[in-house]
Amino acid sequence: MNVIDPVDEQSAGLCRALRPVLATALIRDPAAAARLGVDAILPAVVALRAVQRAPQTRGRHDLLHRRCRVLPAVGADTATGAATVRVTERAGWQLVRARIEVGPSRAGRRWPGGAVVVHDLARRLDDDAPTGAAPLRTPVPAPSAGRTPDRGARPPGAGRAVRIGALDVAAWAEAGGDRGRVHTLPGAARAAGLRAGADDVVAHGLLLAAVSLALVPAGSGAVDARMPAPLPVPTAGAAAVRRPDAAPSVCVLLDGRTGELTAGGRCVLRRR
Repeated sequence: MNVIDPVDEQSAGLCRALRPVLATALIRDPAAAARLGVDAILPAVVALRAVQRAPQTRGRHDLLHRRCRVLPAVGADTATGAATVRVTERAGWQLVRARIEVGPSRAGRRWPGGAVVVHDLARRLDDDAPTGAAPLRTPVPAPSAGRTPDRGARPPGAGRAVRIGALDVAAWAEAGGDRGRVHTLPGAARAAGLRAGADDVVAHGLLLAAVSLALVPAGSGAVDARMPAPLPVPTAGAAAVRRPDAAPSVCVLLDGRTGELTAGGRCVLRRR
C-alpha cells in the first residue's frame, strides 16, 4: 500500500490552489511553476500554523503579513519547534514577530537541512472601530468596490499580469490552513482598519509570495518577502472583473526582474 507523505500531501494541495492563478499568466507549464513557488514557501506555511497555536496569537483571525523570511537551517531537529513570539504595540496596532525552526521532515525538498522562518504580522488593537488606529507605515490599496482594477501603465520590468480571484484566496486558505477572517469573510478586512471594500477579502501574503517565487525563482538561497500593502480581492459588486468560469478577480502585475508584485499602482509584495 502506498502511503502519501504529509509534506507531499500539503504541497499538492497548495499547488492545486496556486496553479489556476499562474495559468492566468499564460505560461507554458503552470503546474511546474506552482511546484517551484510552493517548494520555496512551504516552510513558511508550516511555520504559520505553529504561530496560530502559540498562546500569544491563538484565536486571532485578523493577523496580516508584513514580512516573511525563510533561511536555510543546518542541523535542524526532525520535528518543527514551537514558535518564539514577541509582541509589541505601536500607534493602535499590535505587531507580532515569530521565529520557528522547521525540521527537514516538514520543510520539503527545497530545504533539505530544514529552515528557520521569521514571520512579521500585525493586527489592529481595536478592530471594531475603523478610525481607532493610525495606519501602518506603508500605504494600502484603495477599495476595490465601485471601480474597476487599474489597467494603467505597467511599472518598469513588469513582465506578466496574473489574476487573483476570491476562489483562489479561498482555495489557498483551505490548503494552507490560514482561514483568518480577513481572508475568508467579506468585509472583515475593512472592519480591521484596511482600505478594502465592503465585499472584499484580502489575499494571503504567502499566496502572493508563492506567485512571485513561481514566476521569478529565488534559486537555492534565503527567501525574504515584504508585504508593504494588502491586496483586496472583490467577491462581488461593480468592481468585479469576471472571467467566464470564475469568481471576481483583481489584476496583479509582476516585475520580471525582481519578482515585485503591484496592483492598482501600489506594491503589494517586494522581495530582497
